Amino acid sequence: MFFALLAVALMGLNLVGGLDGMHATMNAVNAELLNPFTAASGQALGWIGIVSSLAWGLGYCGQPHILARFMAIRDPKAMTVARRVAMTWQVTVLIAAMVVGFTALGALKQPLSGTEAEKAFIHMSVQFFPPWIAGICLAGVLAAIMSTASAQLLLSSAAFAEDFYRGLIRKNAGAGELLWVGRLAVLGVAAVAFVVALDPSSTVLSRVGDAWAGLGATFGPAIVLSLYWRGMTRAGAYAGILVGGLTVVGWLSLAHLGGIFALYAMVPGFFASMAAIVGVSLITKKR
Repeated sequence: MFFALLAVALMGLNLVGGLDGMHATMNAVNAELLNPFTAASGQALGWIGIVSSLAWGLGYCGQPHILARFMAIRDPKAMTVARRVAMTWQVTVLIAAMVVGFTALGALKQPLSGTEAEKAFIHMSVQFFPPWIAGICLAGVLAAIMSTASAQLLLSSAAFAEDFYRGLIRKNAGAGELLWVGRLAVLGVAAVAFVVALDPSSTVLSRVGDAWAGLGATFGPAIVLSLYWRGMTRAGAYAGILVGGLTVVGWLSLAHLGGIFALYAMVPGFFASMAAIVGVSLITKKR
């Protein structure tokens, strides 16, 4: 994934004539693409657009497939190195991904629009690399999909079997029973994801954004406060998880109304969850 993104980004820069060529191409296609405070249409983002963009960073606190990597670390002393590796990876691949999109504007003869715009990396790989290199780059796409999907399925099945089924329904469930419950949970989650993905008008980014907000607002505040506030109680954590998830779902259902509801659902969900944790914890705290 790392080297595939770097290879396509560098190839794109070479095709358009480096950073100066990329800048000139973007300016020629649409000068508004160079303004970070306006949309491609030229309309000002306003505080809603700026806050919504910044709020994506809050989502990292509650992503189980990311947190599991740090939770599984063998030695806490290695956390410093892990943090440096993770940040180096993140900054590099995000910059490379943006460069791929920017250079595709000038490198591809056929402009990409709608859902096809999300396939810029694929088109760049197939059109400008030899088949065997393009195949490796496309394998990088599959690696990105499968690493996240497998981690999400594994964590969701384990959480359902251990925390919900054995924790609330059958406290004496055996290992074999939990194994089958986990397998059925994987099938259930996969089936729901398949149905959601059938919508032809939706984009990968929109679906990822919704899921990112849901997970981030549901688990993020509980994770953050468990690290930095000793006053959080079990009831407070449960309240925050419930309020955060429901707030995101409700906010997304009202997004079509526009106005304040155009704000990214992460923002109200995250802070509503945090408020619920603090409020319920103060009420239920043992004296």
